Parts: sequence; C-alpha cells; structure tokens
Amino acid sequence: MWSDSYGMGWLMWLVMILGLAGVWTLVALVVRHSFSGRRPDAFPPRPSALAELDTRLARGDINTEDYATARRLISDGH
Repeated sequence: MWSDSYGMGWLMWLVMILGLAGVWTLVALVVRHSFSGRRPDAFPPRPSALAELDTRLARGDINTEDYATARRLISDGH
C-alpha cells in the first residue's frame, strides 16, 4: 500500500514541491504588482498656501481685498 508501485515516489514529491513553490512565487508577484503604484511619493506634491491663493485670485474666485487679507494672515502665520 505504501510502496512505490507506480515508480513515481520521489519524482512526485519533487513535482509537488516545485509546483507549490511556483504557486507561492506567483502569489508574491501578484501582491507586489498590486501595491507597487501606491507609494506616497507617487502622489503629486500639494501646492503651497500662497500658490493656491494666487490661483484663486487668477481664477476670479476672490477679489483683491480678500487676497490681501488672506495673504497677510498666511504670512503672519495665523
């Protein structure tokens, strides 16, 4: 019952071990590929507060009085 009657004893174990190693390698590669594009350095840097304020003025979202007030607050650190 436990004998090597089919002539595949050690070869079958070798194939199973290599197959299992191949499956785990494939899983590791898929996981690595899934998370490779999600690094913090992949995101663009945020513009500074003054740059954002300049953009809002250029778009016409705020007037020059609001711009001067906000710029003074940003510069003073409040």
